[in-house]
Amino acid sequence: MKKNGETLVESLLAVLVTALAVCMFLNFLAVSDQIMRKGEKIEDKFYKTMSLLETMEEDQSGEELVKSSLGKVTVAVKSDSGLVFQDEISVQVYYSDGLASYKWNESSFSHDKNYD
Repeated sequence: MKKNGETLVESLLAVLVTALAVCMFLNFLAVSDQIMRKGEKIEDKFYKTMSLLETMEEDQSGEELVKSSLGKVTVAVKSDSGLVFQDEISVQVYYSDGLASYKWNESSFSHDKNYD
């Protein structure tokens, strides 16, 4: 006697495999959505930080993305014959994770020094 068709066990196994595949697919979608949201948060934080650094402002939102402090920059100008000019200038430094920007405080620079 020849049997045609599927048995009940084969049918249930096919349904189980299909259900597992659908669950895995939905899980992949959920994980990819979480990754996208995390990426968007990081990107938003980066652009907000860059904007604050470009405008040289401290973060007022409470997140403390950008902080500021006073700093000093040494400026040295050299020619082939030697040092022509060197001075230390006070600056206001705005900084965040690996990024920095500074603003020159004009009152700290002495224009009347002789650098011969």
